[in-house]
Order: sequence, then C-alpha cells, then structure tokens
Amino acid sequence: MKLKEVAAKTQVQKVVANKPMPVIKNYTDPSSGSVDRITPGSTARITSQNLKIDTSDALQGIFITPTGGGVETKVTTFIDNQPSTLTFVLPVGLPAGAYDLEVRVNRYKSKELRTANLGNVLTVN
Repeated sequence: MKLKEVAAKTQVQKVVANKPMPVIKNYTDPSSGSVDRITPGSTARITSQNLKIDTSDALQGIFITPTGGGVETKVTTFIDNQPSTLTFVLPVGLPAGAYDLEVRVNRYKSKELRTANLGNVLTVN
C-alpha cells in the first residue's frame, strides 16, 4: 500500500492530554506514630508524586481545614520539599477536632492550580 492510500483510510482523533496532578498516597505523623493524627508543632510527611510546592506563591502549599468547613491553616515550615516527598512542621495552635488536608500546586508555571486531598480525616486530640 502506498502512503497516500493509508493516509486516506486513516481517521484522526483528537486526544486530550493528561495534566500532571498532585497525588497523596501516604501521610505519617512520626510524633504519634499515626496515619490519622495531627500533633501540632511536630513534623509530618506526605509521600506520592507531583507534590513539589513553590513556597513563594501564596496560593500553593499544604492547607489544613476543619472537616465540614471553617478557617483553613496553611503550613509555613518545610523541611523537605520534593516532588515525591513533603516533610513539614504541623501548625501550632490547632484546636482539638477533625481536619482535612489538601496540597495545592501550580505545575510548570501553569495558570491552573491543581489540588490533591488526603482523603482521610485527621484528628487533633
């Protein structure tokens, strides 16, 4: 078959490109040895992919919000800020209760903020 014949029989289909999204696989609070607790003032670690944060951008970061809504608290101190690992200091002063954790990143200078939720409820005792 000639190339022109093949090209005439071939159908072209537009495919949407996948956007690299942050993903959270694991959360650990080494101070309590737990995967579902927050110990204010101690370190914690998130592992997975596409997590690296531009800490100079106020919209990006790790945000801890009371489950059901309320004022979110942004994590401000990072020990390790890598694409596959974020190690950070949990904010001091979080009152007892249930919280959701979210990572917001802006990949490759895109104009779109991309978000990953932990999916588990974290507890401050």
